[in-house]
Amino acid sequence: MRGLAAFPAYLADSAARAARGGIAWGIDDCAMEAATWWMAATGIDIAAGWRGRYGSGDDVRAMMRGEPGGFVGAMRRHLAAAGLTATDAPEPGDIAIVKAPRLVGERVRWLATGGVMVPTGRWRLRQEGGFVTGPFPVIAAWSLAAFTGGR
Repeated sequence: MRGLAAFPAYLADSAARAARGGIAWGIDDCAMEAATWWMAATGIDIAAGWRGRYGSGDDVRAMMRGEPGGFVGAMRRHLAAAGLTATDAPEPGDIAIVKAPRLVGERVRWLATGGVMVPTGRWRLRQEGGFVTGPFPVIAAWSLAAFTGGR
């Protein structure tokens, strides 16, 4: 099953992974969650070259320090090279980098976070405590329908 038809199985799988607790950086974090959905929907792992390359948020920040545009710039370049089409009008099934609140120490900071648009039109994000869904501001988004030809 591909495209949006893969969504129920993806949700069940991601809920089971989250139930195991915590985030496995480089395997099961916000960016990898969006890539895992993309793989469920298309059969293509857009994060194959990144999986397992980092083990913490600090590792991600260190990797992105030398990237023009940081995390957002790196993802824009990487996803364009992988054949994804950017969109200004995200639809369910699309992936994005959104601004989301994250607890950093004792402060809440709004950080760039990978997300998946669910059928309700909200963004679903992987965070330390599991998942959060909401209408987060979009920094950049990529179209599933454009990639799959609408399937």
